[in-house]
Amino acid sequence: MGPSNEIWHEKIVFVDEMKVFAGSHNLTRGGLTYNNELSV
Repeated sequence: MGPSNEIWHEKIVFVDEMKVFAGSHNLTRGGLTYNNELSV
């Protein structure tokens, strides 16, 4: 748990040998359109 009792749910997606992204996005309709998510 985080400092304010938050639960982290990070994900890492390896696209290919050069591309990777990490963040909290769920690869669902809600995760990609409605929810407040962050990925880099």
